[in-house]
Amino acid sequence: MLKRWRRRARAAVLTALGLAGGLIGGWAGGWWDVPWLDDLGILGGLGGNRTPQACIVTKVSDGDTLQARCTQGSRKPALHKVRLRAIDAPELRQAYGQQARLALTRLCLSASFTLPPKPRTDQYGRLLLDLECGGVDVAQRMVGTGMAWVYHHEAQRYPALVALQAQARRSGKGLWGQAKPQEPWLWRKQHAR
Repeated sequence: MLKRWRRRARAAVLTALGLAGGLIGGWAGGWWDVPWLDDLGILGGLGGNRTPQACIVTKVSDGDTLQARCTQGSRKPALHKVRLRAIDAPELRQAYGQQARLALTRLCLSASFTLPPKPRTDQYGRLLLDLECGGVDVAQRMVGTGMAWVYHHEAQRYPALVALQAQARRSGKGLWGQAKPQEPWLWRKQHAR
């Protein structure tokens, strides 16, 4: 009888663990959404945003990263780091890094935008967005004025940006006015901390 009880207890524990793992894995994978838990704040806002959020840019970190305060309904505002998708601006200590940050600041600081439901994130947890500030496509402006490169992993998905970069390069705009501008991804490798 003790053996049977142990087998049943073990089966119950394994079943509970399997169900919990499946529910957590499904929630993290996005196919199992629990809006009422998210609305109650039980998941800490991690249950996936089901509706767009109104955001205001509060800080510009560099030429391709900013911070925004976003609100959704009656919830407490949340701060998010946003990485502009498809572009890579010079680092702050790199040539044209400060100019790129200033250009993005002038374009986006205090601008409002709508955060789409369930945005993608990068390996650092920053939201990856195609962003417009004041009706202007930010990536196109930054690349077209020579303040950023088209990120090499995104070139095929953004042919218009590649064309703008070629035009800025031919015209010697921004960083393209330098004798040998260095791509930020190569600069970061050489100056790794």
